[in-house]
Amino acid sequence: MKNCRVLLLTHPDLVPPESLKGFSEAEVNVWKTEYDVVSTLRGAGHEVKPLGVDSELRPIRDAIESFKPHVVFNLLEEFHGEAVYDHSVVSYLELTRVPYTGCNPRGLVLARAARGLLRLGCAAEHHERHARKQAALGVG
Repeated sequence: MKNCRVLLLTHPDLVPPESLKGFSEAEVNVWKTEYDVVSTLRGAGHEVKPLGVDSELRPIRDAIESFKPHVVFNLLEEFHGEAVYDHSVVSYLELTRVPYTGCNPRGLVLARAARGLLRLGCAAEHHERHARKQAALGVG
């Protein structure tokens, strides 16, 4: 397998250090996933550049232009402090035509809509059960 350049996107607070030395278990648990991904990819011979992303797309563009990754490993769960903007970063990656891991923007939007519908469905089901109980008890 060809060694790849991998750009890893994560929240700035989750960019892992080079080593676990000097960190408590509680500190490591905050960014363990990111550390494990970087370590595993590097262990497989890939060049990995972790990039903390918060509310600007420019750092992603700059990293793509300078690092020229073969793939972007997307560990972002939010953008600009909002989970609902996660599809925006992936949309930008689509525009740059750089391969990336994870769901495409349409899938992220659909998944969010499905979660909302499930919440509505659960609330409606709860309301219906409550109304049936009240009717059975002759209340309301």
